[in-house]
Amino acid sequence: MPEERDPALAAWMAAESAAYTAIHALYQRTQGGRFSAPDARIEQIARLRKEADVRFASLWGALGTAAQPRVAGAVTASPEPVRAVAMGQLIELRSRAAAEPVEKRRSLG
Repeated sequence: MPEERDPALAAWMAAESAAYTAIHALYQRTQGGRFSAPDARIEQIARLRKEADVRFASLWGALGTAAQPRVAGAVTASPEPVRAVAMGQLIELRSRAAAEPVEKRRSLG
């Protein structure tokens, strides 16, 4: 029985591969971050990552599973900090508001 190749999965894998390859090339070109990265390369990687994310979202939808939207500010902070003891020291863990969505952040351009 021959396997059927899912075109949505193949498109997502190709987009992920292109993004990874661009990141690896930038890493090598900047010698691990010792040299500054050109803005054009960073923008290219951002576009490739966005494309991979879009393809993954379409793949997620093709599987019949609806993605749950995350609403900024929906996380409620607990009124009391959680206290934990680690290695004999008291640590307070406090909740904080969710980060601003990527779409609303300032662009690199």
